[in-house]
Amino acid sequence: METTTPEKVYVQGISDIDEILKDVQSEGMDSLKGIITDIETLMEQRQSLSKEISNDLEKVKMDLSNFLSVKWKEMTVKELMELKKKEIEIEEGKINEKLNFWKDVANLKRELRIHIAEFQNKQNQQNMLTNLMDF
Repeated sequence: METTTPEKVYVQGISDIDEILKDVQSEGMDSLKGIITDIETLMEQRQSLSKEISNDLEKVKMDLSNFLSVKWKEMTVKELMELKKKEIEIEEGKINEKLNFWKDVANLKRELRIHIAEFQNKQNQQNMLTNLMDF
């Protein structure tokens, strides 16, 4: 039977603390990895949404143009002006969507950079802690 000495208790206590510190670090790293992945996914989804909105607006514009090409002779000047105004609004919508897309992506990239820096910092801390524990 093995006897328990104060030295063994001390070494076991240090080992337990080491494990707890490693677990805490690992959980923090996993959490940051999840956040980074989520932001990257949001960027991809925002790009898809932007393309979808642009395509939808282009379809509306095409439908309006097709309607105008067939019915323009039967319409009054006021009606033609209203439809031209709608075309301009559609173009403004497309421009606004492009602008909003780039703003959203820029904000997501800024947030991504912050979390990547935090992740790298934690990774460096974990490496330092591991090196210290190995001594």
